[in-house]
Amino acid sequence: MIPRFWARLRRFWAATRRLRPVTATLWETVGFQAARRFRPAQSWPFRFQTAGRPFWVRPADACALEEVLLNHEYGFVAELVTRPGPPPVVIDAGANIGLFSLVILEARPDAEVHSLEPGAPAFAVLQRTWAGRRCPNWHIHPLALWREA
Repeated sequence: MIPRFWARLRRFWAATRRLRPVTATLWETVGFQAARRFRPAQSWPFRFQTAGRPFWVRPADACALEEVLLNHEYGFVAELVTRPGPPPVVIDAGANIGLFSLVILEARPDAEVHSLEPGAPAFAVLQRTWAGRRCPNWHIHPLALWREA
């Protein structure tokens, strides 16, 4: 029983350390990790930051946070939008909580980004991040591209 406890604690601590690049304090990170394991708390938004600016993530979106901001899986798109030329117009269809939009806006602050998210819970988190960013060329819309999700 005791060795299993220490193994779980080590995994918890390793996951907590992986989030350090996007968190302001250790306690926020620990709280987020704990909420991931507590089902009713999975919809609570937690405040993170990237490039010194805030964004919000629900524990249910932890995989998206890891893929987009920690593993940089959309880094190739950021490279595309930084090429010389006029500011690009980017449509983030199915924006969820807006992490891809953040990647684009950090790579190219003058890009015009339209984030589309039809789901009310995800849109509420997206809206909170958008309000905290105050970026005039980032537009959010509670829309879908098709009738069915």
